[in-house]
Amino acid sequence: LLFGLLTIPIVALYLLRLKGRERRVSSTFLWRQVVRDIEANTLWQRLRPNLLLLLQLLVLAALVLALSRPYFLRTTSIHGDLVLVLDISASMQAIDIDHTRFGEAQQRALKLVDQLPRDNLTTVILMGDVPEIIVAQNHDSGRVHRAISEARPATNGANLASALSLASLVVRDERPAQVVVFTDGNVSGLKPVGPMPFDLRYEIVGSSQSNLAVAAFSFRDTEAGREALARIVNYGQEARSTSLHLYADDSLYDVRDLEVAGSGDQTLRWSSLPSAAVMSVRLSPGDAFALDDQAWATSISDRKARVLLISSGNQFLEKALSLQPGLNVIKAMPGTFSSDGEYDLWVFDGFLPDTLPVGAVLVLDPPPGSAEWVSSLPVPVE
Repeated sequence: LLFGLLTIPIVALYLLRLKGRERRVSSTFLWRQVVRDIEANTLWQRLRPNLLLLLQLLVLAALVLALSRPYFLRTTSIHGDLVLVLDISASMQAIDIDHTRFGEAQQRALKLVDQLPRDNLTTVILMGDVPEIIVAQNHDSGRVHRAISEARPATNGANLASALSLASLVVRDERPAQVVVFTDGNVSGLKPVGPMPFDLRYEIVGSSQSNLAVAAFSFRDTEAGREALARIVNYGQEARSTSLHLYADDSLYDVRDLEVAGSGDQTLRWSSLPSAAVMSVRLSPGDAFALDDQAWATSISDRKARVLLISSGNQFLEKALSLQPGLNVIKAMPGTFSSDGEYDLWVFDGFLPDTLPVGAVLVLDPPPGSAEWVSSLPVPVE
């Protein structure tokens, strides 16, 4: 900033008068203005507006500003490299705030990225049952923004200990780092095992722990008819009143009103239910966490699906099909194929008839050109 003192000599050059040399002339008629200047000649003159002077001062100001290396002071809680851990468990889809908990976590994470100095690295980890790194040690804030904005919550749990162990592998020993975990607290492994090579901070999202959920629902067929059972759990501290609707396929069959004590549960049973492929229960009204307000159960038939395998002796394919539960595999050679019979699945291996049978068909390695939709060129397998 001391170079700013150069403004004084620059301005002084415009204030000083030039000392002229005396000359004899034949007439002063054309020199009257010069004569007046000579008569009023002093060491200093009045500073007049001058474009060149203004440009010189602007150039000097720009140079002084560059040499002074200005910067902005702002408050930030980040020091060193940043590792963001986003909880993607099912509970992060709750809407007990203006938007989902995960949406709130995304907004807070993006604000921290904007506060991070340009030379620092950013890593983003999605914390589910198995943690996943979506950005590793990156300077590009635009890429980090896109990765965080495109992340989505899952329907499983979250393992904090695994996520922190993964973060410790990413952090470089020679650089300071801070790990910020965005979670609603519904995670396993709350405390890391052993010391971690970083500073750890938690950002809790979500304003309520109250949740009424369908914890279990199933049914079975007995000699006396179909029976069903549902278990409703109140994870909050206060008692909650609700209604449980039972559906047979898409038709409402029964409604039960109940009150569940805080941190308690209730079990409801039904008997002599109608036969239906799908049965479901639904809490009405629902709450902030909608995923566990409904549950489904499907009927399991003892009948095995009939599968006809037409192959020249592919033992691997035959073994793979026979290991699938619920399949009854019947074998046939291509020369003995007939479309007669009722099968749930037709499997053609290296063979394709002129006319496909009606029903579900699985075609493996069809002969080249055996049908319009089959390539006429053989495809090599490496």
